[in-house]
Amino acid sequence: MTVSIGLDFGNNYTYIGFVHGTDAEGRGQVQSLVSTRYATRGIPSLYWNNGKTELFGADAQRRFRNHPQCGVSDVKTKLTEPRLMLGDKEYTPEEIVTRMLSRFLDDAERMLRESYALEPDTLELVLTVPVDFDQTQLRILRRAAEAVKLQSGTALHIRSIVQEPVASAVRFLGYRGKPEDDVLVFDLGGGTLDVALVQFDPQGDAPYRVIDQDGDRTLGGGSWDTVMAGLLQEAFREQTGKKPTKSPRTRLAQYAVDAKEELSSAEKTRLEIEFEGNYLELQITRAAFEKATQALADQAVSVLQRITDRQKKRHIRYLILTGGGSYMPMIEQSIRQAKLLPEEAEIFCFHPERAIAEGAALLADRPQEVLANISPHVYGIVEAVPELDNEPLLRLFWRKNEPLAVSASAGSTMAELPEEQRRSSVYGIYETDVLQESSDPYEKGCYAVIGGIPYTAIYQGREVLTAILTRPKPVPAGTPVTETMALSEDLCLRFTAVDTVGRSTVEREIRLEDHR
Repeated sequence: MTVSIGLDFGNNYTYIGFVHGTDAEGRGQVQSLVSTRYATRGIPSLYWNNGKTELFGADAQRRFRNHPQCGVSDVKTKLTEPRLMLGDKEYTPEEIVTRMLSRFLDDAERMLRESYALEPDTLELVLTVPVDFDQTQLRILRRAAEAVKLQSGTALHIRSIVQEPVASAVRFLGYRGKPEDDVLVFDLGGGTLDVALVQFDPQGDAPYRVIDQDGDRTLGGGSWDTVMAGLLQEAFREQTGKKPTKSPRTRLAQYAVDAKEELSSAEKTRLEIEFEGNYLELQITRAAFEKATQALADQAVSVLQRITDRQKKRHIRYLILTGGGSYMPMIEQSIRQAKLLPEEAEIFCFHPERAIAEGAALLADRPQEVLANISPHVYGIVEAVPELDNEPLLRLFWRKNEPLAVSASAGSTMAELPEEQRRSSVYGIYETDVLQESSDPYEKGCYAVIGGIPYTAIYQGREVLTAILTRPKPVPAGTPVTETMALSEDLCLRFTAVDTVGRSTVEREIRLEDHR
């Protein structure tokens, strides 16, 4: 039998959902594997290896506290680093992720057999990622997942990779969605903030349609943990008259997470810490913590506001708060105070920790329910502009959030270049994100959108594809060239360049493992 699995590989915790049984309408019912050999809530996303002992999850977490040099706690944020040093041995991030996913999925399958009497011969898996994961990170994550070999011999099929807030929306809409509902998901995870607007149309060709998305990869629950650690250190200094040394400072940082979580339901938290043979009692109130972190809450609300400003004409019915950070009362309070939503809009703190994994499991179980996606980034080609002293300029083919499929063509002419460059043209296809309008199309750093609308931005592009148009011989300067770029609904990016002399053509494509 095939069992549909959703896996939320978070910065702090990993959650796994699966579909088991059916409801009154014959649709699969989803639940979480809330008990594993590592944890009763979620699996700590930690890996520890000293060359002799390899540990995962809660086991790794306990050893990591005293020997952090042999472990990694946030490997998802380090996927593009070439190597990670654990103890005296190097590993690639991809290798570590494969080992972690192998252990987590082995234990998940064991639970399915022992606790639910299921006998899977195939696990159908949907993985989740933050909104602004770039194509390099996505490819590394997918390769890591594809390298997983389950010990039982059960086949593992990676159906797709979806955005975390979209998975949350699917889980909520499966619970109480109505036709034409617009659901705004605010996902404050451990390391990132992701926001997505999703429309529900069960009678349409795509029941779940992504309308808009945004995020902040620098902001997450860990940002609040850092502030809490600072407050605890300040309380330590007030009592001892000394700055905490490395050992107590490390313990205070570890206690900061527990203190933050306790303040989600209590007005104050107390912590005892041993120092020079004595026990100190440190106390932090919720009011002091919220005052110290209000700037973070405002930063989070500003991401939400970017979407509500862009989507003023849409009627947002629900705002769903997911991610462990959403447990903090100040998050909902700050959103309500900003008054970004219609008065009748409802706000739900909906299974903050489990919703992503369970929504992903539903998508794995219902392949017929197509998710209509949007372009996750801006795409274009880099070229040198003579008017800018050959400064590189990114010529855009479409904007972020364009509905898929999308295609655009543009024309250019061969410049006065050396013969070799007129024989072979190299195109770098790039993706980028934030753009700001400019009145000067030749301003340095300008990105000229097809259609003549100029933009400027700090360059944040990433090359995803290279295409080389090779001709039998150099073409004259002024030769017209037509470039076409298309991103299909199944996330295949195609680029074609054709010149009018000799009809030389180059065509390249890459499958963007985006958040579907």
